[in-house]
Amino acid sequence: MPPPNLPRLAVLLVHYQGWQTTASCLHDLLAQTYPNFFIQVADNGPDLNDFQALSAEFGARLTLAPKLGTGPIFWEFQATNLGYGGGMNRAAWQAAKKGAEVFIVLNNDTRFTPDFLRCFTEQALPLSRQADFALAVPLIYEEDGPGIYYAGGHLNLKRCMGEHRTQTPSDPGPQEVDFATACCWWIPRTRYEEMGGFVESLFLYFEDFDFCYRLKQKGYKQYFLPAIPLRHEVGGSTGGDQSPVPVYYGTRNRLLWMKENRPKQWIAFLLFFLSSRLLKAFSWLIQGRIKLLPPLLKGIKDGLKGVRGRP
Repeated sequence: MPPPNLPRLAVLLVHYQGWQTTASCLHDLLAQTYPNFFIQVADNGPDLNDFQALSAEFGARLTLAPKLGTGPIFWEFQATNLGYGGGMNRAAWQAAKKGAEVFIVLNNDTRFTPDFLRCFTEQALPLSRQADFALAVPLIYEEDGPGIYYAGGHLNLKRCMGEHRTQTPSDPGPQEVDFATACCWWIPRTRYEEMGGFVESLFLYFEDFDFCYRLKQKGYKQYFLPAIPLRHEVGGSTGGDQSPVPVYYGTRNRLLWMKENRPKQWIAFLLFFLSSRLLKAFSWLIQGRIKLLPPLLKGIKDGLKGVRGRP
């Protein structure tokens, strides 16, 4: 039995095709020294082919719902693509029924050492005893190369974007931030449920910006933990930020969010945003990246029309 003072963690993953990426993440999770956790996966893929490939690799450690199993990997096939927020909310709901006290919201294209969950919890748990604690986020390196992906962040409400600091932290202690990328969170189940989880209508991208904004509005605190490292294959699940899927959803959702949440700043933001997208389109045209222009234009059109979910 695990020590009674250690919370029961549920690692929440959303899977959408590319089983090899998820397999690498699962191997790292199964190597963890933390004694009290399980893994809840929401499969947004079109069929069970990926589950079957992973089942051959992980055997009895992988259980497909609604079958009962001992885990530690519990897999639920959604039969439809719920998007990132919908998949994560579904995984959270299932994990709560299994007694999870803390959720580790995690991208499946991440890698980490065997002591990751233990060290993350050792630092986050004392902070979580504060009444206004919301979540903790680690130091995130880019998987390929020495670059830093996230070393703290800020909600830029004028430009409607979550800004990442990428400089090496000078202080190893916890630092308060107001934007935490959802690549990896340590968040109490009760706080996640209180916030209603992610907004599912965004479907993909910008869910973390919205979540962090709502936390800030309620006066809850988010903490960056520089001493806890993790590696992230940026865009490993969607092809990278400069590919059609993130270009479309990133464009559309910024417009949707700003119009709904900051109506007084809407006109000023729209003028800035459209002019900046024009410059970006011109830059892509010069670079020969013409394939990015249609999703950019569709994202602007759908954002202005109020199109939500998966178009």
